[in-house]
This record gives sequence, structure tokens and C-alpha cells, in this order.
Amino acid sequence: MRWIYLALLIWQPIWLWWLPAPAGYRSPVAAAIAFLLLLLPLHGVLNNRYRPAIWAAYLSLPYFMFGVMEMWSRPPARWTAGLQIALVIGYWWCLSRQARRLHQ
Repeated sequence: MRWIYLALLIWQPIWLWWLPAPAGYRSPVAAAIAFLLLLLPLHGVLNNRYRPAIWAAYLSLPYFMFGVMEMWSRPPARWTAGLQIALVIGYWWCLSRQARRLHQ
């Protein structure tokens, strides 16, 4: 679970800052905001604490919506948006598996 969260965290500056214009934005401000918001629950996620992991899932909702919006509206950015959607869904899936293990 934490590896997918770290991949989502690292993906934000890559997509929003470093990738060229058709697929990325080249916006350091957007990359910084997206990166810093995901840093809030990072300590708890890395230490496998359940409550911060749930807050991280709540924080990942706008990233999922942004990925869906980009995939829908910008054909050149479909692969980058698809990767973001896959990372968020992967994190949610891993979190649901962890919750299922805790409640059995």
C-alpha cells in the first residue's frame, strides 16, 4: 500500500512539471500543490497506521477526479491520466484489502 502511495506522490511532479506540453503541464506551482497535499498523511501511511491511510484515501479523491477529467478532455494526456487513475484505484484496493484483514 505504501509503495503505491509513494508512486502517486512521485508521479505528481513528473506529470505536472517535467513532462512536455501535450501530456504534461510544465507548471511547478501545480506540481508543488499536488505534491505537498499528499505529504500530509505520509508519515502515517509509511508506518502502516490505519487512520492516516484512510485520510490519504480521502485526499486521493481529487487526484482521481482530475485524472478522469484529463482522460476525458485531453486526448494527448490519456496515458498520463490513466496512470494517475490506476495509482489511485490501486491505493484504494490495497487499503480495502488491509481493512478486510484488520476486521477478520
